[in-house]
Amino acid sequence: MDNKLTKKRLSDFLAYEWILTIIIAVAAIVVWELVYTMSAVRLTVGQAFKYYYDESVTAVDDGRFYDMLKENGTFSYDVKELSSETLTSSYNVLSTRLSVYEGDVIFTDCTEKEDGSVRAKDLADTYGYNYERLLSDAKNYLAGFLKDGATGEWDMLDYGNLDESKIEAHFGERSGKRVYKNSLKAGEISVADEKERIKKLCSETADFKKLLECDAENLFFRYTRFEQSLATAEERNKPNYEKAVEDEKNAGRENAIYGLNLAALKCYGGDTTGKKEVTDIVKYVGTTEADGVTLLVFDFKSEQPDLQYEAIAFINAVVRACSDII
Repeated sequence: MDNKLTKKRLSDFLAYEWILTIIIAVAAIVVWELVYTMSAVRLTVGQAFKYYYDESVTAVDDGRFYDMLKENGTFSYDVKELSSETLTSSYNVLSTRLSVYEGDVIFTDCTEKEDGSVRAKDLADTYGYNYERLLSDAKNYLAGFLKDGATGEWDMLDYGNLDESKIEAHFGERSGKRVYKNSLKAGEISVADEKERIKKLCSETADFKKLLECDAENLFFRYTRFEQSLATAEERNKPNYEKAVEDEKNAGRENAIYGLNLAALKCYGGDTTGKKEVTDIVKYVGTTEADGVTLLVFDFKSEQPDLQYEAIAFINAVVRACSDII
């Protein structure tokens, strides 16, 4: 039998079997796409850092701000992806994004609206992470690496007081649960990177502590969580919110810090070389100023126990860019 492939036979085949050819081609594409999707390395919640501009805030030059964060080495090696998103009143997808833990911080506002509501209070009631607890949690996280016998209240902020064998052991536990995107195996280089991550966190947490001790006027947005929800709740729900507010007060979280007021950032007699104006980063919508703009942190510690504190580095980066407080 003559099975030789000729132009005529190929032409006849394509003429009569072109539908089958298209189906096979489409099926091959689908199969390869499925294989690629299933084999691709997925980032964990903490490895993707995302910041938002709320609908009441205008991003002035996000491209330059993004470059500043990257060029200054704001985040540790384990943050593989940095992104931002601007929210709009007609299409505010924040609740949808946060339902899958897609977000770390948000530039929003603490201005009281005509109905008495405050956007920052609403976010604090739902997703808020007060700064004092963020500092305390970072401190407790680092304390897990302290050398045996360390007793000082703030010893964990000095990397020299940490036990590198504990860092290595913890690294082994968490690296065994996933594959690193930028390394073939969890080898010595990755261990070294992890030690640098912890060392950087010590430094960033120490600076964050210094920031919270600053007495600059109106630097922070303070709030007792759930007070706004209580004020707007239906009568049947008020007892639950009354208890929630009372629990916050009893836990020492009355008038806790939930945000950094950007307009209050300024230099206090130090070197202002290279410092930005806050309005180079954000402005209150419809104005040329940043009055009312505040920076909030989302609480997803349960989903990213090791990388939740990258938010501290972000806050510090904004403070360093616009002031000499730290």
